[in-house]
Amino acid sequence: MSRTGRTAGPRSQEWVRLQRKIFSRWVKQKLLRTRPEIQVNDVVDDYKDGVMLLNLIEVLSESKFEGKYNQRPKMSVHRIDNLNNALKFAWSKGVDMKVKPSAEQLEKGDQKAALALTWGIMMKFIKIDDGSGGEALNAKDALMMWCKNKTAGYKGVEITDFKKSFADGYALCAIIHKHRPKLIDLSSLDPNDPIKNLQIAQDAAEKYFGLEKYITPDEIRKLDENSMVVYVSEYYYGIAEQRKLDLAARRIKKLIVLTKENDRLKTEYNKTAKNFKDTLKRVEVVLEDRTIDNTMAGAKLRLEKFYEYKTKEKSSLISDQLDLESNYNNLAMRLAHHKRPEFKPEKGCSLKEVAQDMLHLEECEQERKVALHAELNRQLKLVNLATQHESRFNKLSDYFNEKQAYLNLREEIDSVSAAHFQLRLLDRYQKENETMIKTGVANLKSLSAELKQEKYEYQAHIEDHDKDIDAKFKKLDELARIKKPILDDHLKREEFIVKVRQMNDEHKDKYNKLVKWFQIKNAYLLIKEEIDSVTLASKNLNIFGSYVKEYEKYKDYDLVEFIKLGKEILAQEYKTEHSHYVYDITEYQGKSFNQNRFADITNRHDDMDAKFKQLSELANEKKGYLDEQLRLETKKEELRLEFANLISEFTAYVKLEIENASLREFGFTLEEVEAYKKVIDETDKQVLGNASKMKESCEKVKVEMDEYKVTNNPYTGLTIKDSATSFQTLQDALSERTKAYEAELKRQRENDELCKKFAQLADPFSKWITEQKDQITASKESLEVQLAFVDKCISSLSTEQAKLQPLKDLQEKMDKAGIQNNRHTTLTLKDLLVQWGQYENFLKRKKKMLEEEIEHQKLRGITAEQMQEIEENFKQFDFDNSGTIDRKELTACLYSLGEERTPKEINKIMEEYGDGKDISYERFKDFMIVLFGDTDTKDEIINSFILINRGHKVAKKDLMELVMDDQDIEYILKTAPQVDEGYNYHAWTEEVFSR
Repeated sequence: MSRTGRTAGPRSQEWVRLQRKIFSRWVKQKLLRTRPEIQVNDVVDDYKDGVMLLNLIEVLSESKFEGKYNQRPKMSVHRIDNLNNALKFAWSKGVDMKVKPSAEQLEKGDQKAALALTWGIMMKFIKIDDGSGGEALNAKDALMMWCKNKTAGYKGVEITDFKKSFADGYALCAIIHKHRPKLIDLSSLDPNDPIKNLQIAQDAAEKYFGLEKYITPDEIRKLDENSMVVYVSEYYYGIAEQRKLDLAARRIKKLIVLTKENDRLKTEYNKTAKNFKDTLKRVEVVLEDRTIDNTMAGAKLRLEKFYEYKTKEKSSLISDQLDLESNYNNLAMRLAHHKRPEFKPEKGCSLKEVAQDMLHLEECEQERKVALHAELNRQLKLVNLATQHESRFNKLSDYFNEKQAYLNLREEIDSVSAAHFQLRLLDRYQKENETMIKTGVANLKSLSAELKQEKYEYQAHIEDHDKDIDAKFKKLDELARIKKPILDDHLKREEFIVKVRQMNDEHKDKYNKLVKWFQIKNAYLLIKEEIDSVTLASKNLNIFGSYVKEYEKYKDYDLVEFIKLGKEILAQEYKTEHSHYVYDITEYQGKSFNQNRFADITNRHDDMDAKFKQLSELANEKKGYLDEQLRLETKKEELRLEFANLISEFTAYVKLEIENASLREFGFTLEEVEAYKKVIDETDKQVLGNASKMKESCEKVKVEMDEYKVTNNPYTGLTIKDSATSFQTLQDALSERTKAYEAELKRQRENDELCKKFAQLADPFSKWITEQKDQITASKESLEVQLAFVDKCISSLSTEQAKLQPLKDLQEKMDKAGIQNNRHTTLTLKDLLVQWGQYENFLKRKKKMLEEEIEHQKLRGITAEQMQEIEENFKQFDFDNSGTIDRKELTACLYSLGEERTPKEINKIMEEYGDGKDISYERFKDFMIVLFGDTDTKDEIINSFILINRGHKVAKKDLMELVMDDQDIEYILKTAPQVDEGYNYHAWTEEVFSR
């Protein structure tokens, strides 16, 4: 009978029976967790004494009843008293009903009152409320949302209510399949056989979370809305409980994935580190190669390839090093986050050791760069030396051509004086040639020796020049040796001719002028000739000698001697390999002697004897005069020749030194140019000293020539004025060289100042980049602090890059000035540009690495799919699109995820992650990461194995297959020690946690 007195129909009675059964199970499940001693069989009967009701409200409200009640009531009054206390306790905890049951109704077992009270309790404690007393999301709607969330996307499942939507079994099967796909084969479901479908769902639920089949599939189809809500909540709670197994499986899975990934990362790190170190060694071998090909092109090419390496390969190496560091840090963070032992890379593979290797590589680079620039500078210097060599070679070649033409010349010589003159010219040439060998050729050979020592690339060309000069001067020696005997022969021949002619003159005088001989000789002896040359003096002396001879011969007037003289004259002949001379015989053909006149000649003898005596006296006087004139002319000739030699030597010396002064090679570097000042001072002093002495010698001889009244000089066209002009020209040349030196010194100092300014900017800039990189690399700050610093560095890149512009301007000036070497720094603009590019890439790579590490750290083991689920759930339950969720929305969200929380737990979450009223998405994400982030201590892993294996001390394959993935099971079977009954998960866990 119903309370209205009407008899309930069979259908009504059936659903009431099912509802009573369902409600009773719900109450039993709630008490079973914490009050297993409270027996619940039927809520209508078990409410009667009030004890079970009081315990139920205490458990659900999580608060203790402060009053006293009878725990074993025997009498009706005691039971009613307990029930009144229980109802008051329930009302005080927010259980609200439009029609509240009385204690008496419950004590008498009023079914309707008992079921209504149970539903009211359900609505209170399954209700999702924010605690503000406002509108709440009831359990039915929340459960409906959870079911929709879990079955979304399943074909044939559309949940709109808790009656028809669950009648065919598809919805319940989909809910289980969502969590355990292996338990239900969706293709086996039959839309025409709901009983079978429900049976499949019940079988799966029993296997999955142990839900006994306390109602049949047919009874399920008969459940009303409220009963179905309670029944479906069994799935919710069962799945929620099953989450413990899922959590256990996830913990083990995460551990396996973590371990496998850690092992892979360790292996990969060691492999990558070794490959990286091998690459560094290969690069170092190339960098440490100091082989040079002794060419300018080779030096430039090697330097170009070095900077190409710095731009490309070195940047790649830096990127590889950052990747290695990122991999290590990621691994270290993973190990630390999961409380694993610190990873110790293989010997030589630690970040510190890799950094040291990288530092050594950079030292090799620096040494390589210095060596390459030094080689380029050496090649530039060699080109400069080769240019000097070429200039000196050309001048020596010009000298050779001039002297070869002179030595090949065969002069027309027709006098003794001309022969003497040419011999003196040859002697002057030989002295000049000796000077040229000691200076010009020696300087050439000195340059050649330096070029050879430095292995100049065109050394063969230099050697060819040297050989050519050697051959030329050898040729000059040969030509001089040939010319000397020819000139000697000229002199002897001319002297012979003079002798023959003197004999002939004597003979002719005797023959043709015998009669007038005395008169002529007398007049001759009285003459004082004007003599102004040695030649003339010699000639007069020769004439006088002829006179003496003539006198002696005529004194005796020996016809035989006269004839003998004629024959002797006719017999005279000069013949050498160089020349041949025979006196023209016609000169000697005269009239025949008249032998009849011999007596006349004898008679004339006495008269002639007196005359000869007179002539003898006059001859003695004339001989003294002529000897003095010869001495004077000889002295003049000596002075002329000495002056010619001195001024010629002086002029050649000045010419050579002027040429040397015109070379203007003061040095390649500022140090060399500054050091050259001493060379110039010493050289100028020595050159001017030598030239001054030579000039003074010329002037001294000129004074003596003036004393002897020497006005002409056939041996040279140079005068003392020319020596003064040459000396002044030399002084001017040396002065110009000094000016050129001072200009070069000024240029070098200005260039050096440019270099110094460049170095003053370049070195600190390079050092700053290095220090920035070192500071970032060595930082032990948190990842966030490191990223903030890197971002700050990136934001200031344009500001810092502007510091390159002054360096570019200076480099442009240095290029215009032709500066090739900077003694103040080893850095070039190209070095800085390469270093800056590497710094920019370093910051970008470091930023990306830190962002990835921070994101990985924030996830704390959460997968990308779980993160997406968190975001989707937040958006789904942010009903008002405010960007925050409140208590009600949070409770509904957790409920839909299978997380049922008490009001106290909700309040704690709201306080910890929000402001007590709302939680932002970022804080909601933090909470969900904590919620989803499985702990992975050894004890929890052991407990997970115990839970999955239902208390067994070993892992069993069949039990693991219920909750674990095949690949995880396979990994355990391969790596865990096998025992008789299964696999030793204790030893496996210890071993896994040890690495």
